[in-house]
Amino acid sequence: MKKYKTTIIAIIVIVVALVGFFVFNSLLSDRNNTQDPGKDDDSDYHYIISFATSKIKQIDALNEGYLLTIGTKYDGSWECKTLDTLPIVQTNVSALFTTLRNTKGTIAYEGELTDKVKDLYKVTDEKTLKYTLDDDSVVTLSVGMNKPGASSYYVAVTGDTENPDRVYVITSTYLDALFFTKHDLISTAIFSFTDSGKIRYLKIQKSGEPFFEASADLSGEKRVWNATYPISRLGDYSHIESLINAATALVTDSHVASSPEDLSQYGLDIPYYQLTIGDNKKEITMTLGNKTPDGLYYYCLISGIDDVLTISAESITFSDEAQVVLIDRYAYMINYTELTELKLYYGGQEYLLTYDITEETELLYFNGINTYIDENRDYRYDFKCIGTSLYGISITEIEPEPNHTDEVVIKVDYTLRDGTKVNVTGYKRDDYTFCTYVDGKYIGGYSNMRQLTGTKENYGLNGCIVDLKSLLGIQD
Repeated sequence: MKKYKTTIIAIIVIVVALVGFFVFNSLLSDRNNTQDPGKDDDSDYHYIISFATSKIKQIDALNEGYLLTIGTKYDGSWECKTLDTLPIVQTNVSALFTTLRNTKGTIAYEGELTDKVKDLYKVTDEKTLKYTLDDDSVVTLSVGMNKPGASSYYVAVTGDTENPDRVYVITSTYLDALFFTKHDLISTAIFSFTDSGKIRYLKIQKSGEPFFEASADLSGEKRVWNATYPISRLGDYSHIESLINAATALVTDSHVASSPEDLSQYGLDIPYYQLTIGDNKKEITMTLGNKTPDGLYYYCLISGIDDVLTISAESITFSDEAQVVLIDRYAYMINYTELTELKLYYGGQEYLLTYDITEETELLYFNGINTYIDENRDYRYDFKCIGTSLYGISITEIEPEPNHTDEVVIKVDYTLRDGTKVNVTGYKRDDYTFCTYVDGKYIGGYSNMRQLTGTKENYGLNGCIVDLKSLLGIQD
């Protein structure tokens, strides 16, 4: 009897365990198959078109009474048929097709689109996209009302041979991307060159007047810039290249107006700044007008496009640069190791600097005195400061035509190790400035007298000479 009870109890325990297992497994299965209420079921979404976008040969976009039509040319590329001068970027059209292929929506209605159905979803012909395919069939997307309580719209799709006529619910994100504007068709990059390294000239105007022009020599490993306006002189490579790098990174922000008759309201009749950049195939001009009321953008025009656009004011980092920074300002610069002799006339006195430099030794003489006396009296650095101050003679302001007296304020004769001789002469312009010539050629601007009269700490020539003479015990 005891064994019988034990057996009954064991069976009951096993049954309870089995029931518990199946109940738990069932609950677990139900939990795993329950859709997260915060997520949409992808099975409810359908692609709104069935045809291949490669079959499209024309798109007509009608939005708020404005029709914009693009179509294929004989070579398969896209052109704007309503604005034949609009420079369409082909990849931008490809991006529109990618959006169209990927657009999904939920089906709100399927069947004949009667007037009653159209009225129910407020579908009209006021905002439409018509896709003409290569067999001349037309698929039309017509936008209806905003779905209450959602950022989605009802959109009727008709004419798709693979699908019945339907009304879809499509998010505003998809819809905004499908309805393109002129601005969407052109590249947002303003200076869109295939290879910016082949840009060979630039021109700047300010307030309608010429400001700077330069052309590039591309024959060497490194592009060499030569300024042609306001003076003919070697350009400053670093500043010009920085300007080009900044310009080729510019993108437009938004579309403001189409072919406005009055440009003055945007400050574009006499533009604040105009930059033209070109290579051997094309040139592009960007024109900047006033800033927008919030000060964050400039109104701008791009060559080939008659519309007013905006560009971030923060991205325009070069418009206030002075002419002088775009040219090679320095009168003459050479490494002291290339010199054998430097004769200097300044302040009514003459000085002779001699350079005896080999791989083993560096002997530098000032008026015949060795500037290295011993370990505790090594004045070679102070000697070099004189040369550094002379290299600092540079154009402070551009002045295309020289305007100076006959009084010589400084004269330097350089003799190089290869026998080359170079002369730099400065003539007094007034008490504060002087004009400099290199081998008899005017450098195109005047220099500040402080470059000569300044202290040693500021690499002024006078300060460097006075200091070295004191160190060497030279009396005037």
